[in-house]
Amino acid sequence: MRVRLGALGTVVDVDPRSGIRWVMIPAGSMKTERGKVLTVARPFLMAETPVTQGQWVRVMSGQGLIVNNPSFFKGDPNFPVESVTALEADEFARRVGGRLPTEDEWEYAALGGQSKDPYGPILDIAWVYENSRSKTHPVGQKLPNAFGLYDMLGNVLHWTSTTDLSGASRVARGGGWGDSAGDARASRRGDGTPGTRGDFLGFRPVKDLPSTYGKTRVELLEMDETKELPRTSEESARIRMIELDGWKRR
Repeated sequence: MRVRLGALGTVVDVDPRSGIRWVMIPAGSMKTERGKVLTVARPFLMAETPVTQGQWVRVMSGQGLIVNNPSFFKGDPNFPVESVTALEADEFARRVGGRLPTEDEWEYAALGGQSKDPYGPILDIAWVYENSRSKTHPVGQKLPNAFGLYDMLGNVLHWTSTTDLSGASRVARGGGWGDSAGDARASRRGDGTPGTRGDFLGFRPVKDLPSTYGKTRVELLEMDETKELPRTSEESARIRMIELDGWKRR
């Protein structure tokens, strides 16, 4: 892994296949407004935005799991992919060398190292019921958080790797395009069976850094912060039926 060394909130790596732009999330510990202590022992990489439909098609099409773009809302390859199950999100993450975050990792990253939730004026940082016109929007159009992550709240909820107490359901975090401004918070939780689909459910992967990160065996490249790294653009595919299966919001 070639990791570029940059300031907090900068893109430090780009996946050559999908075009995912990875942002460094620093290790640390913080207490949320609700008094929950979140601790991240090691830094990790997180996708700068939710996975887009273009990225999904590029990685998953023709690979035997899902050939088509499953999303309900289409029209731009930079729309977030939605209507994916937790298991499909797991498989995408695996194919780009990552995994889904735990819900604590997700919340820590969403808050950007500060306790305030939400991390900014909600209509400036998120697509929610009040401004979404009842649909998703291209990622990266709202203001990022302090870690340089876009759309952590609003647009689509994010699947995580965490299960509920029964072990039968997977947890999703944040708020989607249909949630009110008051409900789009980093503390927002919902859960559904691993086969749940919905036009409000998306995801973003994380990637673990090697155990040798920061040592001489890992190549660190100085980053030219004045040079913008390219985004990819792919065509989206055909519409797929949405299957809602036991989704619960809390």
